[in-house]
Amino acid sequence: MNIKDFPPPHIPCKLPLDTISNKLACDKSFISNIIRKGSRLSEFIGYLQNLPSPQILISSLTLQEAVLSSRIEGTLATIADVVTENRSSETMANDIIEIENYCKAIHYGHLTLRDHDALISKNMICQLHILLLDNNVRGADKTPGIFKTEQNFIQNDILGNFTPLPPVLTDEYMD
Repeated sequence: MNIKDFPPPHIPCKLPLDTISNKLACDKSFISNIIRKGSRLSEFIGYLQNLPSPQILISSLTLQEAVLSSRIEGTLATIADVVTENRSSETMANDIIEIENYCKAIHYGHLTLRDHDALISKNMICQLHILLLDNNVRGADKTPGIFKTEQNFIQNDILGNFTPLPPVLTDEYMD
């Protein structure tokens, strides 16, 4: 397939964040909703703090997220496969490594945001990408930690076709 055969790329509109935040700050229902959500979040944090080991819950949720999100890339391993280290075939072993990389990337991202009071940045996204492609997994031969340099196209029988942002605009839109 040639690049000329791809549909035109989807270029997202730039959000007027200043205008939106000013309007939301004056919206009483929005503020009321934020207060309610903050209260629920505080309850949840209290619940977590009273657990004997909150890390057990967090690790379980991280693993579930890693397994489900990795399916986009075609992995077939389940939570049970990862926990029991079911490396019955080379494909299964590779799937488990991809899921483990995903868990490491989530953990790294969390620690970076928490311990360094950091914001999500282009550099952080590149570091996460390096972790995802560690241990010679599928895609490791691409350019880990570097934004794409060639236009790509996603074709899926179920979800349809999608042409992402062209590489020349990636850096600008990642800001």
